Amino acid sequence: MARPQKKGLDYFPVDCQFNDDVKLIQAEFGLIGTGFLTRIWQKIYGIEGYYTVWNNDVALMFASECGAGVNVVKEMLSACLRRGLFDRQMYDQYKILTSEGIQKRYAEATERRAFQKIDGRYLLIPIPKNWVDVNNNAVNADNNSENADDNSQSKVDKSKVNNTISNTRTRALFE
Repeated sequence: MARPQKKGLDYFPVDCQFNDDVKLIQAEFGLIGTGFLTRIWQKIYGIEGYYTVWNNDVALMFASECGAGVNVVKEMLSACLRRGLFDRQMYDQYKILTSEGIQKRYAEATERRAFQKIDGRYLLIPIPKNWVDVNNNAVNADNNSENADDNSQSKVDKSKVNNTISNTRTRALFE
């Protein structure tokens, strides 16, 4: 049985020096802002790899993890969106958090994988050659003229079966 394809990453790169947008989040919210941002990156890179869903339940869980109120978490997210740390259009349209930078880092980290299933609606970068858009794929297992359940190939070679039967009969004659 083949190993299931891995989504996400086990670890991700973090720059030694944060850019000004991250520094402004830290200036506005203190270390809790940097911790909040790092936890979101962990969620993004660790699960899907290039985005994460964001809704009220996720905000509540983050508030619990950060030891902050849900309103503070919503304020921090709003500041991140305002400063361009996450793509505003993707958030407004799909309620996901992602960015061009996140997707570029994920593409670099997964370039040696044979293929990576992705949702093309969420892409902000050109699709890398080893990524397969599950929403726009010409070869779809559910809609393929070659159905895996109707395969005409036999799994057993008939000549091998006949040779085994004749060899068994021949041995029985000489024993």
